[in-house]
Amino acid sequence: VTNMLQRVRELAVQSSSGTYQATDRAATQSEVTNLTEQLGDVLANTKFNGNALFSTTAGTDVAFDIQTGANNGDTVTLTSKAISGVNISATALDVTGAAAATTTIDNVDLALADVNASRASLGAGQNRLESAVNNLTSNVANLSDARSRIEDTDYSAETTQMAKSQILSQASTAMLAQANQSQQNVLSLLR
Repeated sequence: VTNMLQRVRELAVQSSSGTYQATDRAATQSEVTNLTEQLGDVLANTKFNGNALFSTTAGTDVAFDIQTGANNGDTVTLTSKAISGVNISATALDVTGAAAATTTIDNVDLALADVNASRASLGAGQNRLESAVNNLTSNVANLSDARSRIEDTDYSAETTQMAKSQILSQASTAMLAQANQSQQNVLSLLR
């Protein structure tokens, strides 16, 4: 949108100079008309998740919520400031005469200010979304670490416990074998 408006402004500046003839201005107006139609199409048909991103009604901002968490209230509201449709209509962007071209420059400047305000608002919303993403990423890492500490086995402690159990088992087996052997020795002495 900004590039198209800047191109219209550039054409209006050229048309407002005294060097352009009526035929030059008519050719310039043709390009301005095409750009105006394209601007209108972009502003009317640009949507996010089925919602219009731009309003061409002065003072009517477009707001929409983006879910940023698991809970119902975990949302970020983005606001796209209105871009005044009056400033970019086909009649407002006329470069067929020097005076009309000067008015077009003023109208384009107003529309550019609206676009910049909208970009600033959406940029602030983007920063909020990036902050929410970073926060959620940190939460996932922290929860994963906590889960790991709770569920994962302490291998050194378990290895020590296993060695202890094996030593006790082997010692028990050896003592039992020795006790059985002692009974065998007592019986052989009695015979």
